[in-house]
Amino acid sequence: YELPLRLVGSEMCIRDSKHGADGQVCGQTYIDLYRLDKNKQEYKIQAIKECVDNLIANPQESIDDWWWVDSYFMAMPLFSKLGDLYKDNVYFERMHAMHTYSKARWKLYDETDHIWFRDSTQVPARSLSPNKKKVCWSRGNGWAVAACVRVLNDLPADHSYRVEYVQLLTEMAAALKACQREDGFWNRNLADPEHLAGPETSGTALFVYGLSWGINHGVLDREFYLCLLYTSPSPRDVEES
Repeated sequence: YELPLRLVGSEMCIRDSKHGADGQVCGQTYIDLYRLDKNKQEYKIQAIKECVDNLIANPQESIDDWWWVDSYFMAMPLFSKLGDLYKDNVYFERMHAMHTYSKARWKLYDETDHIWFRDSTQVPARSLSPNKKKVCWSRGNGWAVAACVRVLNDLPADHSYRVEYVQLLTEMAAALKACQREDGFWNRNLADPEHLAGPETSGTALFVYGLSWGINHGVLDREFYLCLLYTSPSPRDVEES
């Protein structure tokens, strides 16, 4: 991974993405690779760190960056990974501030049903399914679940924000348990099984990832949630679907 880590991870993926989660997401992988590198040559992740440091140094410019649910998965864990790597709480603080602001301004998280809307155009006031129900995209919710467990994986056990993210994961897990299909998949629209009816594989895979992490780390009750994984499709089922 030497050449990609040095050239892509440190420069190309960040060069035009100072305020774009799409270009920042690969930084998570390069930080993971950096951790595996016994030489720990910091210049290989320098541009990634500089990008996030710039977001922290210019809070008014970056506060509105996470306006769609995918961005939580793409960008939030980048902050938490840097916070864990450098043992610097400023990354956790800024990550939480941006997350809280986005939830409040764009109202992406349904506080009643505990599922997510893709962006502000998908909230009930602006978009409903043909059956007049909410539109809660399966894969988008998968991104949110995966982002939450990645952040929890990095947050110190005694961090003040940990309780909030644990609560978020448990709320989402309960919502997912309630809307899983009999065949183990989840629907495209979690709020309306008849809207674009049929199994959705990418959301299902992300849910299984997040639920598995929660069970294995004692965040989710094993007895209560393990049944979701047993009824979830096998890789072959997903491929055939």
